[in-house]
Amino acid sequence: MAITPLPTPPSRSAPSTFSTLADAFIAALPVFVTEANAQAAALELNDTTDASASSVAIGTGAKTFTVTAAKSFQPGMWLVIADDAAPSTNAMYGTVTSYATDQLVMDIKAFLGTGTKTAWTISQSAPMNLLTELTTAINTAYATVASHATTSAIWAAAGNIINFTGTETITDFPAAGQAGSQRFLICAAACVFTHAGNITVQGGATYTAAAGDVAIVTALSTTTFKVNIIRQTETGTGAAVMATNSTLVNPALGTPASGVLTNCTGLPLTTGIVPGAANLKVFTDAAGAAPEWAAGYYVGTITRAMTGASGDVAYSGLGFKPSLIIFSGGVSTKAIATYFGYSFGANKYAMWNYTYVTASAVAFNVSYCIVLAEAAGQQQNAVVKTYDADGFTLTWTLIGTPTTQDAQILYVAFR
Repeated sequence: MAITPLPTPPSRSAPSTFSTLADAFIAALPVFVTEANAQAAALELNDTTDASASSVAIGTGAKTFTVTAAKSFQPGMWLVIADDAAPSTNAMYGTVTSYATDQLVMDIKAFLGTGTKTAWTISQSAPMNLLTELTTAINTAYATVASHATTSAIWAAAGNIINFTGTETITDFPAAGQAGSQRFLICAAACVFTHAGNITVQGGATYTAAAGDVAIVTALSTTTFKVNIIRQTETGTGAAVMATNSTLVNPALGTPASGVLTNCTGLPLTTGIVPGAANLKVFTDAAGAAPEWAAGYYVGTITRAMTGASGDVAYSGLGFKPSLIIFSGGVSTKAIATYFGYSFGANKYAMWNYTYVTASAVAFNVSYCIVLAEAAGQQQNAVVKTYDADGFTLTWTLIGTPTTQDAQILYVAFR
C-alpha cells in the first residue's frame, strides 16, 4: 500500500507562507503515521509468511519444509501451516525448531485432519497454550473405518469416534502419530481383538465383540496398543467382577460347560441328577464318576452240593458291588440244620438250629456266614472272600463226608 505524500513543508526563508504551510504539514502527520505503521506491519508479515511445496504428512512431531530463503523465522516462533486446498480442515500448529537457508524445521504440537499434502501456506500464529484447562465442550468428528487384520486405518480417520465395520480378526494396528493417541471404535459387527503381540486386551484374553460394543484403543507407544472394552449388553447389578477373590451374589449361571464345585455348600441333593423311577435310590456309579439311580439290592439263590469240594466260587449278575449280604437256607430232602447268616465287610456271623438233628439245638459261629450242617463234623461252610464289581466270591470249606444232596441258599445283597 502507498503512503500519502506529505505537503510542502514550511520554510523560514518564506515568512509570508510559513504559517500556512506549517499548519498543513502538521495536519498531515497523523495520516502519515498510520500509513507508515501499516507498511511496516506488512513488511514484517511478509518476512514470516511463505508457501511450501514439501510433501509432508499431517501429524505431530518434527516436520521439515522447504521454504524461501531470507525470511524472519526464528526458533520458538509459533506458526500455522495450512493445506492450501482445505486450510480449515487440514492444518498443523507448532514452533520453529530451526531455520537455515531454505529449510524450516518445525515441532508440530497439534493438528487438524489427516493425509500427506504438497501445497502449504505458512503464517505466523499466536502461541497456543496446550496445557490451559478447557472450559468449553470439545466436539469430536465421527468417521467410518473398515476392520482389517493389521491395517485398520483408525489413526488416519477424520474423527476420534469411529463406526468400526466388518468382522475381521485384528492382530495389530498401524503406527499411531504419537503415544497417548486414542480412538473410540463402535463395533458394527463381531470383530475380534487378539490379545497378543502389540495389542493388550482388557482382561488379558482375546475378545470377540458384539455389535454395539465400544473398543477404546490407546496408543501406549506409536506401535503398541491397549484395548479396553465397554460392552453393549450386560446383565445383573452391582460392581464389576474381577478375576481374583470375587463374590457372586445370586448369579444365574445358565448351563456351564465345565466347573469344579468341590468347595461349594448348600447345593440341593438333586443338583446334577436326572430323576429316576419311583422308589429307586441314588448311588455313585462303579467308576465313581457320576450318580445313578438303582434299587440298591439284589435277591438271588445258590444251589450247593453238600459233597462239593473246598475252594472259591464266584457268583455274579448283581449289577453292582455289594457291601452287605444276608444268607439263609437248608435242604428239603434230608434233615439238615437251617441257618441264618450275614457278611458285612470283614464281619461275618452264622446262626443255625439242629431241630431236625437234635431237638431245640442252636449254634453260633463267627468264622462263617454260611453253615450247612447235617451233623457234627458233616458240613459245608462258606465265607465271603471278596466283594466283586458284579457280585461276590465265596470260599467253601467241605468238612467230613456229608450225604449226597443239594442245599438251597437264598441271599439278599445290598449295595
